[in-house]
Amino acid sequence: MAQRSHTLLYYQPDISIRDEDGQSIALVQVKNARVLSRDIALALYHDIIAESTASYAPYFLLLSQRLGFLWKQQGRRENVSPMIEFPMEGVVARYLPELTADEWLRGRELDFIVSQWLTDLAIGLQASIDEPEKSLAESGFLAAIEGALVRIETIG
Repeated sequence: MAQRSHTLLYYQPDISIRDEDGQSIALVQVKNARVLSRDIALALYHDIIAESTASYAPYFLLLSQRLGFLWKQQGRRENVSPMIEFPMEGVVARYLPELTADEWLRGRELDFIVSQWLTDLAIGLQASIDEPEKSLAESGFLAAIEGALVRIETIG
């Protein structure tokens, strides 16, 4: 029987979060699909983490305009449920208050909003009394990114 070769796909996150020494804290994938269910999120997570060259980071965020998912990674395990699932509408509304509920961001617009939000969280400009920041604080994510550098990795 012939042995099947397995090639990992190249992966670069949309946004990375690194500590002052350059070590990865979180990989962030922005996927602004109009429908992003938990099942779709799990499939995307599996494809990115198990089937690609994604480097290890303690946290992985998958974000859309409507929903966000946070994983605390523990190696390359398959079918791991996200640690938390949270709404993103409030985050988007804070940065784009004029955006109506039926408007959809295009291209890299959401990447820039997410990057600014994560930067504000990392430098302590966003309080953790409302969601999703409250859940992110309870998960340990906010403490992990305190003082970190948030960087958009992909353009175009």
